[in-house]
Amino acid sequence: MVLHYEYCPQCGRKLSLRESKEDGMVPWCDPCKKTWYDSFPTAVIVLTYNEYNEVVMTRQSHLTYRHWMYNSGFILPGENAEHAAVREIKEELGIEIRNLESLGTYWFRGGVLMIAFLAFCPKCEFHLSDEVEEAVWVDVKKAAELAGPVRPGCADFAMMIDYVKKYDLCDPDELWPGQTIERPDPFAF
Repeated sequence: MVLHYEYCPQCGRKLSLRESKEDGMVPWCDPCKKTWYDSFPTAVIVLTYNEYNEVVMTRQSHLTYRHWMYNSGFILPGENAEHAAVREIKEELGIEIRNLESLGTYWFRGGVLMIAFLAFCPKCEFHLSDEVEEAVWVDVKKAAELAGPVRPGCADFAMMIDYVKKYDLCDPDELWPGQTIERPDPFAF
């Protein structure tokens, strides 16, 4: 899903490559005097929890038939990540979240930058959108079971580890025994 520019989105002329001392060869529009870096979609993913340390897991067959997941969605033009997180939970689950907290960013294997959040919502009933077939409040061990085996490139697993560590709910190794969660090092270049 990464968009590599060949033509200038402003004037339509074919781009040339220009040397940038920081970024190497980059697409350049000489008439517009502008660099056009690759672009990609950006989405939010939200692990929502309640006062009983239960988390929301959803089934959304338009995304996967095999695994349950947290809520996620694309950021709309003019919207910041925090607004997108609140909007997605309201749209998909029909609930109001509080205490939104950033959990970092993840590069999803399909070419999407995922901005991860942890959000609190008092336990309540869901009012599901057509996108969500099922949603449940479950404890972290059941959530880990519903998520299935660890899959590289999925933020869900690292987010759950952050959540259980933050609230000292269990040893993270108990969630997916014998499986390793690969976490990107934000300072490795």
